[in-house]
Amino acid sequence: MEEKKGADMLNVLDTCDIKKVLEGIKEEIKWLREGRILIDTVWLYFKNLDSKFVRGKEKIMGTLEAASYIADEELEKLRKAKEEFEEELKKRGQ
Repeated sequence: MEEKKGADMLNVLDTCDIKKVLEGIKEEIKWLREGRILIDTVWLYFKNLDSKFVRGKEKIMGTLEAASYIADEELEKLRKAKEEFEEELKKRGQ
C-alpha cells in the first residue's frame, strides 16, 4: 500500500521537483552516514574506557547501539527512496 502511495506521488511531481527531492535525499544520506560514523567512534571510545571511571557505561553503550540501529534503518529507507526517484528520472529520460 505504501509503495502504491509513493508511486502515485511521483506521477504528480514534475522532473524538476524530483531532482530537488533526490538532491535532498542524497544530502540526508550524507549527514546520516557521518552521524553513524560519529556514533561508532563514540561507542569505541566508551568500550575502551575502564568501567570504574564512567558511571552507566553499559547504559551509554546500549543507547549508542540503539542509535546506530536506528540510523541503519533510516539509511535503508533513504536508499530505497533514492532508488525510486532515480528510476523515475530514468523513465522520464532525464
